[in-house]
Amino acid sequence: MTKWNNVSLGELLTESNIPSENPDPSKRITVRLNVEGIEKRPFREETKGATKYYIRKAGQFIYGKQNLHKGAFGIIPEELDGYESTIDLPAFDIDKSKVLPEWLMLILTKDNFYKELESIASGSATKRIHPERLFQVKIPLPSISEQKDILKKYDMYKVYHTAISNIIDDARIYIDKLRQSILQEAVEGKLVPQDPNDEPASVLLEKIKEEKERLIKEGKIKKEKPLPPITEDEIPYELPVGWEWCRLQEAIDVRDGTHDTPKYVESGGYPLVTGKDFYSGKLEFSQTKYISKEDYEKIILRSKVDRGDILFSMIGGNIGSMVIFEEDIEIAIKNVALFKKYYEGSVDNKYLFYFLKANINNIKTLSKGGAQPFVSLNILRNYLFALPPFEEQKRIVEKVDQLMALCDELEKNIEQSKKDSELLMQSVLQEAFKEA
Repeated sequence: MTKWNNVSLGELLTESNIPSENPDPSKRITVRLNVEGIEKRPFREETKGATKYYIRKAGQFIYGKQNLHKGAFGIIPEELDGYESTIDLPAFDIDKSKVLPEWLMLILTKDNFYKELESIASGSATKRIHPERLFQVKIPLPSISEQKDILKKYDMYKVYHTAISNIIDDARIYIDKLRQSILQEAVEGKLVPQDPNDEPASVLLEKIKEEKERLIKEGKIKKEKPLPPITEDEIPYELPVGWEWCRLQEAIDVRDGTHDTPKYVESGGYPLVTGKDFYSGKLEFSQTKYISKEDYEKIILRSKVDRGDILFSMIGGNIGSMVIFEEDIEIAIKNVALFKKYYEGSVDNKYLFYFLKANINNIKTLSKGGAQPFVSLNILRNYLFALPPFEEQKRIVEKVDQLMALCDELEKNIEQSKKDSELLMQSVLQEAFKEA
């Protein structure tokens, strides 16, 4: 391998600005950020003669003066030959006797090289890089034959990398399907064996009914309208012996928070949690708004959140996002459903969480509204719930937890494989550039 030279871009590029005599709005191009290539600019009405346009040719290097340091550059493809751009997207003829366009792009994308261009950008709020400054940048330059050899090797490993990435993506999809399959088996009573000594769910429902009547008499909950009986057509599958179909409100106290927007306070106050505060099964308070004590006390009259309750997002693009509340703080909720057990030993909150997760896609199909879909409280209260004996609920949760942990481990291995694949690509480049 011959010793490489560091050559300035000014020795390799020549700016080319051929004015367009009859600018055509449908033939304007721009460059995407993050080295994603070139794209056509959407048609936009402009004042005639206000902007000059220049003809660009296939194979030219083009970049955004204001965004080069963010990766806004590329080689103009054949299908955009003859298209136009402004002087803020200058184009350059490449001296192909010295450098291959593919080599130029490889260097400018290697190890986020384009971030180094930040140092030559001028301006504060809006940074720009003019051609004269770009021309001062030096890149390693082997002979054309060596460029071809390295690019060939790089492309070969890139094919391997793409194949590995596809396998990894397929594995992720498989794990997602496996998780859903585990949940479905769990709520159909197929994941753990039944124990004939367990108290049947029919008895459990009677106990829950008695507890509800007691709470109503004490004024702790309101008397509800009778729920409609379950018809044969509604039942989606047969349950094991000892299980019972019921409506969620029969087994669980299903409430919702406010749907109004109280006045927010700048300091102090109480968190007003919405579905936007749910992240990967946990609450994240960094963007949460706060409300006064007075508004908080009004909201919790209908929906006081206690430890172990399940919060369920009812509105917007994240319908069905859920968390089991485990915080030692007082919160109010907005556009969020609240699932509370009537007493300890009735419904395991983790089993209910897994049941809702298994059914989330079906629940979403029941949502109403267009741009801002929502699941009503009535839909959730009437939703069919597969209730196992309480002891079996605990066995199901234990088994699902074990299997989900295995899925998590598989996912970690997949992520590590992806990192290893990335490292392989980097090592190929490092090997190629070690004598530069």
